[in-house]
Amino acid sequence: MVAAGAVVATFCAAPYLVLDWRQTVLDFKFQWPQSFLVTQLPYGWRWLIFIAMPDSFGLALLALLIGGLLWALARPTRGTLSLLVFLVVAFFAIATVHRTFCRYLLLPLPAMAILSGVLVSDLTLQAPWLFSRTRAGAAAGLILALMLMPCLIRDVELDRLLLQTDTRTLARRWLVTHVPPFRTKIAATAGSYGKPQFLSRFFSRYEFSRYELVPMEDLDTLRGKQVRWVLSDSLGPLQIFSPGLSPEQERELSTRATLVFEADPMRRGATSLPIFDAGDAFYAPLRNAASMERPGPRIRIWKLE
Repeated sequence: MVAAGAVVATFCAAPYLVLDWRQTVLDFKFQWPQSFLVTQLPYGWRWLIFIAMPDSFGLALLALLIGGLLWALARPTRGTLSLLVFLVVAFFAIATVHRTFCRYLLLPLPAMAILSGVLVSDLTLQAPWLFSRTRAGAAAGLILALMLMPCLIRDVELDRLLLQTDTRTLARRWLVTHVPPFRTKIAATAGSYGKPQFLSRFFSRYEFSRYELVPMEDLDTLRGKQVRWVLSDSLGPLQIFSPGLSPEQERELSTRATLVFEADPMRRGATSLPIFDAGDAFYAPLRNAASMERPGPRIRIWKLE
């Protein structure tokens, strides 16, 4: 019954998984090779506690969330026990699988927030020497506001970043304007998520391609194959998705090709580096979003002499 309920719930939430079965199969085939790449990344309890949670929540909010958990353990009640059991199951599922992402923390976050609220409420109501009962609500609200202020700042920074045009969109616009779209061959570095979207050799669901991507090789071989353009996308923290060029390829292009386009997402003079979820191809950071001017990888395009 539980399995049948899960199938029905999944179909109701995303019916086109079945109604458009061909698309589902194509997307699964595209995702499947990527699953083997992310298994090389860190995971487990150490990753969850010391990397994923601090990067996702920030230290102030994390301290509040952990405090709520410890308070619930120290003063368990009928309501908090059920939440603790849920959190144990959720954390165990996140920490014990190889392919995991920071965004999975959205699942236990509501329960952790409730326990944190219980902590703040109990402390303000049970400390009459600090707060009178009539002022306890205002005190609890002030404490929560102070703890959540760093999160608000991070959210505003990320929102401003996501409002900017992605580097992949800029590259797509440039290619449409400057490169003839009649099955033109473009040599591209490895990876797929960091490419302009219409470059569909990596996206099998697009049946008609304006351009044809070919693997990156030495320049003499590319010329022999009538390739006149080279595209590279790179981003250091997300090398698994955008590895970029090798040092040898960089040197060869710098002397035998002309750089005609570049979109660098990093902000010049930034004092801190952006922090990403290394296993997730989301080209906007978890932390230090203000160090980037726009989302996306660094994209460069060369024209072979």
